[in-house]
Amino acid sequence: MDLKSKIGTKSRVLKNRLSALDMVDFALCVRSPMAKKPSKDSSIAPSMFTIFRNGEFEIMDAIGVQLKQVLHAEQEYEFFKPILPDQEVEYQAELTSVLEKKGKDYRMSFLVCETKLTIVEDHSIAGICKSTIVYREKTTDQASPPSEGAKS
Repeated sequence: MDLKSKIGTKSRVLKNRLSALDMVDFALCVRSPMAKKPSKDSSIAPSMFTIFRNGEFEIMDAIGVQLKQVLHAEQEYEFFKPILPDQEVEYQAELTSVLEKKGKDYRMSFLVCETKLTIVEDHSIAGICKSTIVYREKTTDQASPPSEGAKS
């Protein structure tokens, strides 16, 4: 599969609004210090940014990559502005690069998706999420060895 030709594929524009309770519950689950003194000015715990990665699944589906053949390699977040409770966030994932490595029988593709998070209220960029996903596919059809007792 030529995945380099899929660079630029985007998910739908998605929106999410997280309540203060959602933020505190998540912070408690990951033992973030943000759970101790929540207020209307408390921002999202950094690890909660993973909630905005669901556009990546749309991209994988759109380009024909099956999730059973992928490995999540890494993620990186850049924070520009805090996301506060009840702020509506708009986001869209995009496949931004593909690096392919080919072996004798398999090809591995390193797919990078970027998701820009925009606060709807003032159109400011809150952050950018980058994920690297490794996709492995067979490049040749290997003949199965004959089973024992098979007639020639």
